[in-house]
Amino acid sequence: INAHNTYNIFEHWNIKSILRNTRKMIKQVILLIIVLPIINGRISCSFLVSGFDSYNFVPRRRQSIHNYYGNVRLFDSKEEKMKPYTSSYQSSDSSTKQIVSSLTNFFNFFMNSDNDESLVSIDAKSPTSPTELMEILKNDYIKNNYLWTGNIYTPAFDQNCKFTDPTLSFSGLERFITNVQNLQPILDFLILENDDCRSDLVDISLNEKDGYIQTRWNMYGELNRLPWKPAIDVFGKTKFWYRYNDDVEGLQVYFYDEEWEIPASRALLQLVTKAGTISNNNEETLIGETQQ
Repeated sequence: INAHNTYNIFEHWNIKSILRNTRKMIKQVILLIIVLPIINGRISCSFLVSGFDSYNFVPRRRQSIHNYYGNVRLFDSKEEKMKPYTSSYQSSDSSTKQIVSSLTNFFNFFMNSDNDESLVSIDAKSPTSPTELMEILKNDYIKNNYLWTGNIYTPAFDQNCKFTDPTLSFSGLERFITNVQNLQPILDFLILENDDCRSDLVDISLNEKDGYIQTRWNMYGELNRLPWKPAIDVFGKTKFWYRYNDDVEGLQVYFYDEEWEIPASRALLQLVTKAGTISNNNEETLIGETQQ
C-alpha cells in the first residue's frame, strides 16, 4: 500500500466517522420532538406506571401540587405554598437537561467558529461600583437584547464566571460566547424581523449586603419561519453574583444564576407547539390540591 492509498483510507475513515456522528445527532433531534410531549405529561407518568393517579396517595396533612410531567411538589406550610414557582438547574429533570446538552453540542459541532471580537469589549473597563454594574446589566437587557443576542458587556464578567439556567450549567466566559455565536445563525434564520424577539426587563434590584443584582424578565420571540409558528415566551429571574477583582480593578460577575417561572420541559415544549399553546406562567401546572 503506497502513501497515497493510505491517505485515501484515512480520509475515507474520517468521512465515515463524521457521517456516523451526524446520524446520531439527527436521531437526538428527532427524539426531542417525540419525547417532549411525554415529558410534559400529555401521557401521565402515574397512569403509565400503575393505572392510578398518584395524587390520591398524597397525605392529606400536606399540600400537593402536581405538574404535567408526573412529579409531585410537596409543601409543609401555607407560606411555602404561596412562594412563586421557579425551575432551576437542580430542580429540572435529567432528560430535559440531556436534550438541551445534546442540542448545544450539535450546534457547536456543526457551527463551530472563532470567537467574534465584537462580543468582547477589549478596551472597556469593569464597573467600579454596584450601581454602575446594575446600570450595565440594565443596558444589556434594554439596548442589547442579550437574552436573544448574547451580547453582554464582557468586562463586567469574570473569565471563569459560572453560567447556570434550568437546562445548562458550565463555567467560562469564552464558552458562553462560543455557545452564543454558534446558535445565533439558527436564531437569525428562524426569526424574520428583530421586532419579533425581545428581552423585556420587568424589574431590577440591588442587594449590596449579599453581593448580587437580581432581575426579573420576559423573553419573547416568534419563530416565524417554522411552519407551526411557535413562540418562546418565558418569564424568569437571574441573580448576578459579583465581587471585586484585583486584576481588573473593578467589580465582576462570578456567578450567573438563572431560573424560569415554568418547568424547563414546558419551556422547551413551546418550540414544538403553536404559539400560545403553552402558557408562560405556572398556572397550568397546578392541577389540584388536597383539601384540609
